[in-house]
Parts: sequence; C-alpha cells; structure tokens
Amino acid sequence: MATRFFPNYDNYIITSPFGPRKLWGQTGTHNGIDLVATKDGKTGRTDQITAHTGGTVEKVGYDDNSGNFVRIQVDKQTLMVYCHLRDKPTVKKGDTVAAGQPIGYMGKTGRVTGAHLHFGIRQDGRWIDPEPYLDTDYIQPGKTYDLKLPQLERGSRGDSVKALQILLAGLGHSPGTADGIFGGRTLAGVKGFQKDRGLACDGIVGPKTWEALLGS
Repeated sequence: MATRFFPNYDNYIITSPFGPRKLWGQTGTHNGIDLVATKDGKTGRTDQITAHTGGTVEKVGYDDNSGNFVRIQVDKQTLMVYCHLRDKPTVKKGDTVAAGQPIGYMGKTGRVTGAHLHFGIRQDGRWIDPEPYLDTDYIQPGKTYDLKLPQLERGSRGDSVKALQILLAGLGHSPGTADGIFGGRTLAGVKGFQKDRGLACDGIVGPKTWEALLGS
C-alpha cells in the first residue's frame, strides 16, 4: 500500500513534529513536520515524493536551510512546502500539479541530520500543524465540495452509521450506543426524526433525511 507522500513505501514515521523543538543546541519553532518513508519496518532513504494536494508551483529552488525545495500554491490562502529533496524538483514554477503527482525524491540537502521530507502548510500567512492532514484530504477554504453520503438502512455498518448515530443523539433521537451498527434502536431513532421533520417514515437515510440531519 502506498502512502500519500511516498508511493513506493507502505508507511512513514514522523521524526520531528510541528512546534517548539531543540536542535543543534538551539531552541526554536519547527514550522512543519519531518517524515521518513518506511517499508516492512525498514527506512527509505531516497524515495519518490508525491504532492499531497494539487495546485500551482509557486517556486522551486535551493537554500542552505531548506535544501532543494518546491512550494505549491493550493489556493489563495494556502501554500504547501516540500524541503530537503535529493535533487532539483521534477516540476517547475508555474506548473499545475495534481494530488499524487511526483515532484521529486526524498533527500538530505540543506540543514538536516539525515534524509527526510520536511512538509509544511502555510495558511493565511501563518504556519499550521500539518499532522491532522497527513492521511486525509486538505479541505480548501471557500471551495464547494460535492459531499456524497451513502444510503443507510437497517443492517448497514461502518463509520457513516456511527456519524448518523451521533447526529441522532444530538437531536434528541438517541439510538443508544454509537457503535456503527444500524440496528433496531437506530431504526427507531431515524423514524422518530423523520416523523418530526415531516419526512416519509421509512427508516431509510437517503438524501432528504441526510439534508434534514445536517441542516439541523
């Protein structure tokens, strides 16, 4: 299984988190997160790196701190930065980059203690912690998303059912434990909610029921 950043490896480890840290005897603030690719418990050294989120290449270059780097403008508010690449990035300024597109190779150029990828997110002029976004899509501010919600009914299971159960409980139609299993109590909660909102009381959570739940 490939990871979001390292297509040829199945996992990664965080070697330095976002925030305050002490390095080379100096205390400062780490404005991103450091990642190293791993596979079968072994650490990668020069693995290919792919873009987390699509956008336009704002700048590529080299400096003594970042080494070889590429900066991708995701939207007006957001810039994503990839540093310490082994070689010059495989994209150039002005290129349109898609999520998952190769942009270079993990390396140890610049001021580093070993090979890794430094990944940073700058949002509205300030650096934010990238860790919550490492394994999920970055939700772009102001962008409209087509949210596809599954139809749920008795017998359905999974995180969508759990989310449904939490919504029902918050709206006074408790389904019991939020266990991700659409059973009798969840069915009763759905029918009770549907009745209150003037919907067809069929116990099936389709587009109209989702709309009512999320719009409450």
